[in-house]
Amino acid sequence: MAAASVIIICWRHSPLYWTLRNREYYEVEGLIRSVSSGAIAPVKGSYIVEMLENGERIMPRQDTHHRAFWRSSELQAIFNALRAKFGTTEATRRFCKLFVAFSYRWLSITEPDPDMFHLTRVGEAAKLYIKSQSKSMGIKQLVFAPLGIENVDFALLWDWTSLFQARSRKSGHRTAKQSMLYRKGISYASIWYGHAHTVTWMNTAMPATVSPTHVKYTASGWCWAESRVSATLKPHGQLVDLGSVDVG
Repeated sequence: MAAASVIIICWRHSPLYWTLRNREYYEVEGLIRSVSSGAIAPVKGSYIVEMLENGERIMPRQDTHHRAFWRSSELQAIFNALRAKFGTTEATRRFCKLFVAFSYRWLSITEPDPDMFHLTRVGEAAKLYIKSQSKSMGIKQLVFAPLGIENVDFALLWDWTSLFQARSRKSGHRTAKQSMLYRKGISYASIWYGHAHTVTWMNTAMPATVSPTHVKYTASGWCWAESRVSATLKPHGQLVDLGSVDVG
């Protein structure tokens, strides 16, 4: 038996594989609950584009203005409208394309993207995702056009800005409540990455200036877990490697 076949068999008998078959990885409730609980603050794709165009670095959640984030009520309203129009199953497939999880390597101990290396790729990808006319993957055609909504946007899970960080410039160390929400956010993140209908963006590339000893994406256990979880239930087209994109 080929080694690849053995790996596949072992994977399908692992606890993680069966965990991902839980209904939360096929329905919308867990995604919306991750936001309504305060554990995850999804960043608006349009805000990421704005930061890139203004040449501004993304900040930790505690230091980011509330206008950058989606509210759970906004997301719930979109899903309710889609469900009324298409029914639950089709509405779920369409709605979940609004949820994008970002997998990448931190480039320093204190800040993941000090020189905007990741932001450049994510920002360019966000522009394309917002403008896409694709009928199978484009959120404009899947979500906003059918509802008569002109402003197209999506929800991005970027850990630095979506989760409460251990320390921020403005407020110092996170509070006990923020620490609790951080732990819940880490747990909920598995739904964002592993959900059958969401999208995962990976940036496997590293800047030329990074130290040769810095652990690369493919050697990182954390990144491996995110990419592995993402690949379990998703069709291939919903797992995108931004590292293969030339951004000039």
